[in-house]
Amino acid sequence: MLFTTAASVFFGVSYFFQKNPQYLWKPYIHTSKLMQEAIKQRGAKILHISHRGGSFENFENTEKAFENAVQNCDTDVIETDVILTKDDQVVCFHDTNMLRLCGVDQEVQQVNFAEIKYQNQIALDFSDKEYFKVPDGQQVKPMLLQELFEKYPQTHINLELKTKDPKIIQIVDNLIKKYNRQNITQWGSFSYQFSKEIEQFDSGTVRFLSVTEFFCYMISHVFGILPFLKIKGQIFQIPFYTTEYHQQTLNESQGLQRFFNEIRFQILKNFLIFLPGLNQHLNKRGILVFYWVLNKEQDFIRCAKTCPNGIITDKPTHLKEYLKITNLCFDKSKL
Repeated sequence: MLFTTAASVFFGVSYFFQKNPQYLWKPYIHTSKLMQEAIKQRGAKILHISHRGGSFENFENTEKAFENAVQNCDTDVIETDVILTKDDQVVCFHDTNMLRLCGVDQEVQQVNFAEIKYQNQIALDFSDKEYFKVPDGQQVKPMLLQELFEKYPQTHINLELKTKDPKIIQIVDNLIKKYNRQNITQWGSFSYQFSKEIEQFDSGTVRFLSVTEFFCYMISHVFGILPFLKIKGQIFQIPFYTTEYHQQTLNESQGLQRFFNEIRFQILKNFLIFLPGLNQHLNKRGILVFYWVLNKEQDFIRCAKTCPNGIITDKPTHLKEYLKITNLCFDKSKL
C-alpha cells in the first residue's frame, strides 16, 4: 500500500514536471533565429537537413552534394562529418578508414589531404546494397571544412567530429570563430567519451548528444526520471527506426555485437509511442530534436507524427517535396 502510494505520488509529480519543466530548468535559448523558430514551432514546421549533403543524389560530402542541397533543395542545415588528416587539414569525410570511399585500406589520419582520391563507385549507407556511381567524365574530390565555411557563410552546418583527438576540437573551434559562425554551427560526436571532451572544451557552440547519452535519457523518460535530470547538450540528434538502417547494421555485425544491436533496434522500434511526449518535453527545455536517417516518404510520415524539429536525409530533393506538399517547410525569408 505504501509503495503504491509513493509510486503514484512520484509519477504524478513527474508528469507535472514533464509538462512544465520550466519550474525546474531554465530553457536554453538558441542564438540562431532559425533554431529559435524551430523550438517555437515544435514540429509544426520541420527543418530540412541534408545528410553528407545528400549522399543518394550526389557523391557524399563533396562540393556538388552541398551545392545541390543549398541551391536546389534550399536545405536549412548541412550535415557533414570531419576528420583530421596527417597534415592537420580538416576534411569533410565520413569513414575513418578509406576503404569504402577510396578503395584503400588505410586510416584517413595516416595520410595527407592531397593523397585522398575517391573511387568512382561507392556502397551507400542506409540502403539495401545500393551503390552510387560517379557519372562518366565527372571528377569528385573531398572538400575541406574551411572551403565549406567560405562557400556557405550563412548556412547552418552540423558537424560530427570523427577524429577522436582533442586537436581537432581546437582546430574546428578556431575555424568556427574565424568565420564568425558560432550562431549557425552545431557540433558533437556519437562517441560518449569524445563527446564529453567536446562538452568540457566549452566553446559556446551548440552540441548534440552522443548515442549513449540519448539512450540513457530515453530510458529515463520511460521511467519518469527525465524531468529531474540536467541535460547538458542542446540537440538530441538520434536514430529513427527504419528497416534499412536495421538490416544494414545487422549485416555488418556478428556474434555478441549482433545480439546487442538487435536489442538496440527493438528498443528504437518500440519506443516510437514515447517520442511525441519526449520531443515536447525537450522543446520546452530549449532542446532541439533531429532524427536520422530517413529516405522514404513512409518514414517521413511516421517521423512527422512525433513532432521533431528536423529530419536528416540522404535524399534532399525528396524531403523538400514532402515538406512542401505537407506545408511543413520553414519560410526563412520571414526570419
